[in-house]
Amino acid sequence: MLAKNLFKSQAHSVYAANALPGLLDNLDDGRSLFKLAFDETLPKSITSPVGKQRIRYTRIKAAVLHAARKENYDFLVRLLVELSTLAAIDQRGADFLVDNPDFVVLSRDPDAMRRLVEYRGDWPGRKYARLAIAMALSQNPEEALRYAYRANDWIEHFIRQDAKLRREHSRPEPLDMASIPFCLIALNRPEDAARFINRWYDWYGFEVSQHLAILLSASKALGSFPSDNAFRFVESLKSQIGVMVGAMAFFDLADGSRCELLKKLAAACTEKKAVRVQTDYGPRQNYRLQDGLLKSTAVALCCGLKNEAAAISKIIPSTKAGLWAFFDRAEIHDAFPFFAAAVLGAAAKGEPLTFQHLLPQELAEV
Repeated sequence: MLAKNLFKSQAHSVYAANALPGLLDNLDDGRSLFKLAFDETLPKSITSPVGKQRIRYTRIKAAVLHAARKENYDFLVRLLVELSTLAAIDQRGADFLVDNPDFVVLSRDPDAMRRLVEYRGDWPGRKYARLAIAMALSQNPEEALRYAYRANDWIEHFIRQDAKLRREHSRPEPLDMASIPFCLIALNRPEDAARFINRWYDWYGFEVSQHLAILLSASKALGSFPSDNAFRFVESLKSQIGVMVGAMAFFDLADGSRCELLKKLAAACTEKKAVRVQTDYGPRQNYRLQDGLLKSTAVALCCGLKNEAAAISKIIPSTKAGLWAFFDRAEIHDAFPFFAAAVLGAAAKGEPLTFQHLLPQELAEV
């Protein structure tokens, strides 16, 4: 009788939807479990796809365990096919949530947050990094700091491994690295955030700053912490060219802050004279440090800071393209940086743009 009542309550009772699979398993009612596994009736109060999928997963899992114990292979084969399909969808959904912790907070979906807490990925520190971001956006600084500490421990553990082990194992992504400075900014420690992010190569600092800009934009929309924290972070940047270029390219800056940042960037470029950029042997990024330097040069010219533009343009890596770049249909990324660097460099120096500047490398050396 209880099982029948719970069956009738599937459309409006969350308790019934959660309790029925376990009850049927205890009653040893395999046929009802099999029927329930493919029943599409769900409580109307559960509106999120995540919550609906969790109920379906609970039903199918209970039916699979029962069929396996009873060695009912006719039921088991069909149930396993359904379970594998659902598991693949569930994993893609979990990966999406982990890659977008800001979306989890913006959606205000408790099931999405639960899945983020339960996530098990290939690199153990990823869950803690993304939870730190979610907690900082949710105005929960104590929990954000606790998760940030655990994420940082895993980051340090990865860094201490030798190069061979780092290549063979999963690694932190730029978003994981951005979680630490973001939490420090949220905790009103922007100076510490600037010191943390100062440790990376220029090209990697630029990549991390892209994710940091997205998180700061989400925090502004949610009102997670005062916007002044982000401005103080930008003011604390001193010598990390990659991060300053990233802030110039992606942060929402006032005109005054933009000009001050350009001056500091130009001073750092004058002192350093060269930057380390990522090779093109791996996956090509949408935006690279070279692109950010081009944008910074252009913005400096628009602001009337010609000396600063000249200093920044000098450290843009050589982009002189070969003849193949102009004829190979597969390579569309090399010609534009080549022309842009030549035009901006000439404008910054106040020199006329000559035909020699625009010649491909093979012809320029003739």
